[in-house]
Amino acid sequence: MGVSKDNTRLPEDILSTPLPGETLAMFYARSRDYWSQKAHSATGTASTDARGKQLRIAGFSLAEERYREYKPILQEVEKMLSDAGLNEEEIRRCCWWGGCRIGEK
Repeated sequence: MGVSKDNTRLPEDILSTPLPGETLAMFYARSRDYWSQKAHSATGTASTDARGKQLRIAGFSLAEERYREYKPILQEVEKMLSDAGLNEEEIRRCCWWGGCRIGEK
């Protein structure tokens, strides 16, 4: 499990992995379409009942499960970044853009 945004990761991996500093709401907002597609795939293409709100609810549940799976790792990374002197906003900003260098702001 990794949380970096390097070039060797597939776009699907980047979308399906929460970033340090990201709340569940931020993670879901960033990856909403991905989770809706996963929920639709899980219901099968023959089902016409899985639409709109049902897909969003199912998609959010999948995203929440993934977020909770990564939460302990995210907390450890956030602690390390905080110990290095970054505040919450700096953690979000550097992790969102794919990395940061300690001492650069």
